Amino acid sequence: MKLGESWSGHTRRAISIARPALAHAEQHAGADPERDVDDLPAAESDLPTLARSAVRRNPVQTDDPDHLLARLAAALGRSGDMDRATGMTALIRDVDRRGETVTELVRTLAASGDLVRARALSTTAPNPPWRSQALLPLLPYLGDDTELADEVVAAIRYPHSQAHAWAMLAETAAAAGDTDRMRACAHRAEGYIDWLSDELSGRVVLALVRAALIDGDFVRARELAKRVPSTAPSDVRSELDQILGPDWRDDAESDPDDADEIWVCGWAWEHASQPMPAEPSPPTEDLDPQAALLLHHIGQADRETDRDVLLAWAAQARLLARAAPDRTAAGTHDAQVDKTALLIAATQAAAGAGEYEAAARTAESIPEETPRLFALAAVMLMAVDAGHLDRAETISRGFAHPRLREESLIALVEPLAAAGEHDHAETLARAAPDPAGRAAAFIALAAHVPPMRARALVGYVLRTGVWTGVIELLADVDPTALAGLADEVADGIRADDAPTH
Repeated sequence: MKLGESWSGHTRRAISIARPALAHAEQHAGADPERDVDDLPAAESDLPTLARSAVRRNPVQTDDPDHLLARLAAALGRSGDMDRATGMTALIRDVDRRGETVTELVRTLAASGDLVRARALSTTAPNPPWRSQALLPLLPYLGDDTELADEVVAAIRYPHSQAHAWAMLAETAAAAGDTDRMRACAHRAEGYIDWLSDELSGRVVLALVRAALIDGDFVRARELAKRVPSTAPSDVRSELDQILGPDWRDDAESDPDDADEIWVCGWAWEHASQPMPAEPSPPTEDLDPQAALLLHHIGQADRETDRDVLLAWAAQARLLARAAPDRTAAGTHDAQVDKTALLIAATQAAAGAGEYEAAARTAESIPEETPRLFALAAVMLMAVDAGHLDRAETISRGFAHPRLREESLIALVEPLAAAGEHDHAETLARAAPDPAGRAAAFIALAAHVPPMRARALVGYVLRTGVWTGVIELLADVDPTALAGLADEVADGIRADDAPTH
């Protein structure tokens, strides 16, 4: 992955950390981090009562109740309470969201081995296209019952779902060693590819590539991969990278006009061939071409780029930033590159070289608050993803903005807990300055600790009146509490929908 793409991804994830800091100019004064937490173990005594009480205190207030109902249905299905799950699904108003939810419940039942009930549930999908789609999750669980598989496919009335079905059966047949059936199913699926949407054709081709690889036909797999559209979903192309190697794209048809030109204000593509100096050089009189070239090379760097080169580029960007105009300065609207863009690039290059502390120092010098906070949070996340949790915590504690410091430490709770550092994660969670922050941190922690401790954490969260964040956790720690919570939600939505006189 290019450094520019990685940075963009980390910046998007940084939004949830930086936004609260932007919304709160000052740290919460007088917060007591230990308030209401000392008696945490007692909070797990009666989760069903706490769950119902939390919903009554904070009824459903959202612009998208369908999303909440879909989450409840999925959690109930996972806990084995299919009757309530289907009841939640029936309350979903949006047809597509209801169809997606039914399909996922069919998948859950099929995975549990209850194929009869799964097939019956598929008939409750809201319209014929979704009833066809809801049959697809059955196919991987039919084993060697080819007669039943063909019967299921025959019940699928829509071509795009049929294409996906035949591709899935080809993959299943290949796994079972039935080469003749694999090829027959693959042949039928391939007949649909050219007139499916780019997303659907990409997913069908991916299933056929997997089938070919299971069959040991690597050449066929690469030939099929050529049919993946350039606009296929990124997850499809990423999986093909993993199973075929990234050079499969060299064989695929591509349009040179689709090249990703990472430029500032559209600088000409031909400048990309110019080499970057290995050592920082003084700004030229015309700063824009020099700076734009540097931004391009930093954005195009990857894991193979030498660390010393990245650090030299970071130094060069900082040097150019001294001579660049501020983005908000009067009269700079004609400039192609400004100080903020160069300092972000310097931060990106230093972080890409693994110098997270230096990257954070550079990010602190970004003159505008919003990009500064986003860049700082992105550096912390890059350190986390590289496995340097201790360095990420040190960086977070050094942030000048108090609210960003708090939010970044809360964001570290989940990766620390996932790494098995439960006590350290709980220490950070307890230090959150307000009940909402502690609740969010405890929810992240609860997913990784032993069941009884998770119950205590969930109990604390429910006592604060927060319940939407623990829906999935309740499926594991207390299905009875989840059922009671779901009943309260359903009753509230029915009451809202009831006609008034």
